[in-house]
Amino acid sequence: MLSLFLLSLGSNALLAQEKNDSEGSNIPSLLVFDNSKEYALQNSSRLLENEFKFSPEITFSSVSLERDNLGLTHQKFQQYYDGLKVEFATCTLHEKEGRVSSMSNNIFDIRELDVTPAVSVVQAFNRAIGHVGAAKYLWEDTSEALLFNNYQKPTGELVVFPPVANVSETATLTYKFDIYALDPVYN
Repeated sequence: MLSLFLLSLGSNALLAQEKNDSEGSNIPSLLVFDNSKEYALQNSSRLLENEFKFSPEITFSSVSLERDNLGLTHQKFQQYYDGLKVEFATCTLHEKEGRVSSMSNNIFDIRELDVTPAVSVVQAFNRAIGHVGAAKYLWEDTSEALLFNNYQKPTGELVVFPPVANVSETATLTYKFDIYALDPVYN
């Protein structure tokens, strides 16, 4: 499912893979911990704090906990910056027999981002609608909208859009809208 993003103006770990973000940090996409690390899922915040020296504005919130048929428990976390969701930014801790053995990441070391939007959500929505340019939107047809779980006109979500290759070199404050159009068909 595509979402339309409107950019506002305004250690003792074995490193298996590393990604470079545009803000100058090397954040490992996979960490495998040796036996000297005694992390458990219950102290995940300590693990994140010890392994990464993020600014205090960066926090993580658990979004899922699953156990697989091999006996591994996987806890997934969403990254936030100053209370705003960082789009595409998650990390997953992998635990076996009460010890976190590895961590897979797609997280970003964001610093000094002003989280005051330069445009209002209404202005951003109007720009998004202008970009789509449809004659008819799903929220305008109640019978069709009911078929899509009573789809409503999107209100937008203010998020942090992280540095992404070939898109943006720095983190940007962004409004996110999920827009469905009927004429022409668009999502």
